[in-house]
Amino acid sequence: MAPREHIVLVGPPGAGKGTQSEKLLKLGFSHFSTGDALRKEMATGSDFGKQVAEIINDGNFVDDDTMLEIIKRNVEWEKEAYIFDGYPRNLAQAEKFHNVLMKGREYKVLWLDVPEAVLLDRLQARRICSKCRAVFNTESLPSRKGCLCDREPCGAELSHREDDREEVILKRFRIFQDVSLPMKAFFKEKGCLLEFDASLGIDEVSENIVKKLAY
Repeated sequence: MAPREHIVLVGPPGAGKGTQSEKLLKLGFSHFSTGDALRKEMATGSDFGKQVAEIINDGNFVDDDTMLEIIKRNVEWEKEAYIFDGYPRNLAQAEKFHNVLMKGREYKVLWLDVPEAVLLDRLQARRICSKCRAVFNTESLPSRKGCLCDREPCGAELSHREDDREEVILKRFRIFQDVSLPMKAFFKEKGCLLEFDASLGIDEVSENIVKKLAY
């Protein structure tokens, strides 16, 4: 049976949200990416799409109300159970997510906890495929083809992201603590928070998630 409750994955950069999301998709979830939804809206050429493009092209962040409208336009609530990737990011968004989007719907927030030192080591070892954007790690998830992507039929070169430098990683971690961490108490109070030690191996984290979700 396909899952009916929605999932929100939250954690600092390098916590493994993308990797765990891929594993959960095999259980029958659909994936909602804020980045994909924004690009889709801009590509429509509609008045709303042009409004979104203007915000992004000016180098600004999409405001909470616009992001809420994008989700409403792109999520088929009656058909799918979704994994939300990249939303909500702050307490104000979390409150709207709970009170507006999830009103009358079931959901769980999977909070991936990772110590700063582990994130630093993990992200400095991360490699991204320049073509298909598959994610690898030289320590925990290496490509079978060394510096080339082993996803068939890709085979493109792997690269180290510019923002995976130590000073940038530490800055992003501080931003997560300031902006996103306040959501934790909110979701815990709502009774939908599930916490996981994401410093463990990929498969062990995945097994713990499935065990707590009871799928």
